[in-house]
Amino acid sequence: KPTPTPTPEVPCKDTKGPPSPDLSSLRPDELQILNEVFRRQTEFEQNEIKRIERIRVELEKYEDMIRNQSEMKKKVKHVDLRLCRLCYKTKFADGIGRICYDCHKRVCGRCGSFTRPRWNTKKNKSVRGKWRCNMCQLKRETLCKTGQWY
Repeated sequence: KPTPTPTPEVPCKDTKGPPSPDLSSLRPDELQILNEVFRRQTEFEQNEIKRIERIRVELEKYEDMIRNQSEMKKKVKHVDLRLCRLCYKTKFADGIGRICYDCHKRVCGRCGSFTRPRWNTKKNKSVRGKWRCNMCQLKRETLCKTGQWY
């Protein structure tokens, strides 16, 4: 049996992307329209980067605030377990409080919220909503708003 000869691999000359199309056949008014589209696209991308940065900074500020409150309470010798784990202000009667579905911290009504139920298309029924602390809820919203969820 004859062995097939391997074809020589041609290295890619340009790693920046596909070649630019030939625009020499376009009229000046068409070129102006294209340039305006490119300008708007660039402006949109810059605004999107700024928006994502604002969301990220907001999340970091909230995380820092919670971390600082937590560190201040760690300096106290006895931390009451009936206190909310985020604000350390609300005291639960008889240990009542809601536990965050994601981080499993016991939080008060001001530091958490009940997420609305969603529809499960595979099972064709509604899935119960879940209680989440504000920190976990903000993290989830950040992932959704920035597109990092996927």
